[in-house]
Amino acid sequence: WHPYLQSQLKGDAPILGTQDVFLNLTAENFFQSEVRKLPTPSGVSSERPNSSEFFGRGDQFFWSNDFSIGVDLFKGETAFKPVEWALRLLAVYNHNYINVEERNVVNPNPQNGTTRSKNFVSLQEAFIELHLRDLSSNYDFISSRTGIQPFVSDFRGFIFNDTNLGGRIFGNYDNNRWQYNIAAFDMMEKDTYSDLNQFSRREQQVYVANVYR
Repeated sequence: WHPYLQSQLKGDAPILGTQDVFLNLTAENFFQSEVRKLPTPSGVSSERPNSSEFFGRGDQFFWSNDFSIGVDLFKGETAFKPVEWALRLLAVYNHNYINVEERNVVNPNPQNGTTRSKNFVSLQEAFIELHLRDLSSNYDFISSRTGIQPFVSDFRGFIFNDTNLGGRIFGNYDNNRWQYNIAAFDMMEKDTYSDLNQFSRREQQVYVANVYR
């Protein structure tokens, strides 16, 4: 709204009467929709008894909306050195809707029609980050992060790319020429329609360690 006007709500002016504790509030709405035509099996019902072809009507309409509120509370002058500690919360509300032309697509029971509307609320991120120590005068550092957090294990995101519950030790060295991560995740289930985190365990653990030069 005014990028050169400092504000206590967007993380560039300190709060609580301090010199280095900042708060950043973010509200975001992400909407996507798609109109598509796909090969769709004929629905099993008496609605159109003469529709005996293998493929039925394939027109579909889909939309999904994510509204999120993020809270970042952190201590440190981040333009010059890593944060001393940080608390991150991100809540997401998802509403999705799909409309198809054949029964049995959105539900195995043909009596449930050809539309589906779902709502889901998730605490998508909730973690605390602690600065453990500096390793040099150039702010090479080692830090830890615990909680529901985003993590990409490799620079292309092919091996592990998720936001999930875990603990992580990370940092850099030698003027940021070395970067490293050690992470362990106790995976949570995902909601089928929104792909957001559920408050239930998947009984699956993921362990990652990497070093980049």
